Amino acid sequence: MKSMTYICGPKWDQRVVEINPKGRCAIIMSGGIDSFVLFNLLSLVTYVDVFNVNRQDGFDNYKRVERLTGQKVNIVNELTTNAATRIEYSIHQIIKEYNYDEVYAGTNHTPPLAYFPEFDRPDRPKRPWYIDHEKYKLRLPFLHLYKYHIIDLARQEKIDLSDTMSCIASTEKECGKCWQCMEKKWGYDLLYNRNPERSG
Repeated sequence: MKSMTYICGPKWDQRVVEINPKGRCAIIMSGGIDSFVLFNLLSLVTYVDVFNVNRQDGFDNYKRVERLTGQKVNIVNELTTNAATRIEYSIHQIIKEYNYDEVYAGTNHTPPLAYFPEFDRPDRPKRPWYIDHEKYKLRLPFLHLYKYHIIDLARQEKIDLSDTMSCIASTEKECGKCWQCMEKKWGYDLLYNRNPERSG
């Protein structure tokens, strides 16, 4: 199976990404930038089935995922709202019921608080997930990246991000205030506008 290597990010922080799928692959998608970019990169080298987690709080983006991918989306129900285990349980469901060789997710690093203390908020997501990657056949090729690296991957591959939705407050229009909306703006800002080492 074909593999791809990318160098991404601004000149002051470039990183290497390997896309090397093996066997039957699936991806968990939310409708946001990270999973959509990863879906596109995987699709360049293999066919990948798409899953969306049906959350207990009623926040549902599977229709957007279908629109973005042009594929039928498989739904798995969220078994717990515990932030530390919710994804682990969902991945376990997928592996157990569908027997994939690999399950992908677009998880990446949150902005470093030492440089960007404004992201130290109660709604800060618990990323990355500390689960047994091999046990659950989980692949996280973006784990060492920040948001601006992923936006740059989209730029390189001419991936249209205009219909992605990072917001957790709405499924229709981004609020611009939640943590995820802040991170998205931060990613674009650092990629195109400023070097944090110079601007402070």
